[in-house]
Amino acid sequence: MTIDDDRISGPQAPPTRSCAFRYEPDHNCLVLRWTGPLDGDFMLTCLEQVVSGPTFRPEMNLFHDYRQAWFSGDFRYHFIVERFRWRVQAVDAKRNPALSAHLAGRPVDFGVLRMLIQIMDTFEVAKVTRKCFLDLDEALAWLRLPEDFRPEAASDADEDVIRAEVPAD
Repeated sequence: MTIDDDRISGPQAPPTRSCAFRYEPDHNCLVLRWTGPLDGDFMLTCLEQVVSGPTFRPEMNLFHDYRQAWFSGDFRYHFIVERFRWRVQAVDAKRNPALSAHLAGRPVDFGVLRMLIQIMDTFEVAKVTRKCFLDLDEALAWLRLPEDFRPEAASDADEDVIRAEVPAD
């Protein structure tokens, strides 16, 4: 049970969200670990920075790990299409044919990811094949990664991190 009462637990810091990422050139993979409440603006800003980075290669597969994240933004169809179409197209245009696995931590987030993937697949940039998963081993197999591969880095020094505080409502 969680109690969000300042009288009991004291003032709470604003939640933070982050995208920790690392390049795995031996596996032709870019691993992105998402945490905290996510919205489309933050997610696309992170992806834009990552694919513009000096070590990114267009043919790299992406492994998105959302097990420590949840979707808090506005993810209605028309909002996504009107607001994010050009940004998704710009990110995908920097990639050659590649795979993009999305690992959800909860069934509700799997549903949001599946909807997002279906919408993004209509954006007429067919270079990226996306699929969502609830099972880590299935995601690893689909990306042709070894069974002992783990999205968690050996140490924090192995990853670059983009962080942002969640704006107050």
